[in-house]
Amino acid sequence: MHSTPAPKRVLITGADGGIGQALAAGFHAQGWDLVVHGREATPALPALAERYQATALHGDLAVPGQATQLMEQCLSSGRLDALINNAAWDPGAVAFDDQDPSFTQAIFAVNLAAPLELIRCARAALEASGGCVVNISSIQAQHSVAGHAAYAAAKGGLEALTKALAVDLGPAGIRINAVAPGFVAIDRTISGRDPSELERRAGRIPLRCLAKPEEIAGPVLFLCSSAASHVTGTILPIDGGTRCYLPSHLPSEQATALADGIANEDQHPCRS
Repeated sequence: MHSTPAPKRVLITGADGGIGQALAAGFHAQGWDLVVHGREATPALPALAERYQATALHGDLAVPGQATQLMEQCLSSGRLDALINNAAWDPGAVAFDDQDPSFTQAIFAVNLAAPLELIRCARAALEASGGCVVNISSIQAQHSVAGHAAYAAAKGGLEALTKALAVDLGPAGIRINAVAPGFVAIDRTISGRDPSELERRAGRIPLRCLAKPEEIAGPVLFLCSSAASHVTGTILPIDGGTRCYLPSHLPSEQATALADGIANEDQHPCRS
């Protein structure tokens, strides 16, 4: 008599945002058990947990010790096969002279230090399960715009961390990858915008359309699947080809608009 294998289990941080909800839906559809995280216990989080029979946890990842506490809570109730570091904080464009040390520290805490600590705390569990990590980076890690120095640096650090930990944890059988979204059409990025403006933005993307949250979730699911069993240390762009443009060769109006589109790409804030 054959026993049924236990479902795989995933922790998704920032699960109550646009991409986070798409990730939750995708993993649930493939039969994974879910642990969903949000900065606060807002109505969206328990609703998400109820919809997917998930465990809901909350905590502000900008606060020292919260990442460790989050992972301890996650592991206290089960195994871990995948960690999706999706929570992020991008406050928008802030002049460099106004980015004081506390601002920079908060950006780095959520976008870089928390993912590192979560991976550190999950190491033994991921080694036991032969698990993996997917970090959600940003197109800004490689293509920054004015006013986003700290955010771009944090995301660049996250990509460097992805590659470094792929080397460090590969011998333990743990795969570490990242995806780097461009402009994603969710409520936060399209609410209040004129449809013609969104059409112009789509027209500046080689694929001529804005990404849907599900189009970010799909590649993440692939990276967590057995089909990607020999993939680690990879940064996968998901931007419709946006980074293939050379802005200096575009008409000035289009280059400015392209930069504006990059600046407003979707990242789920850990704080609202």
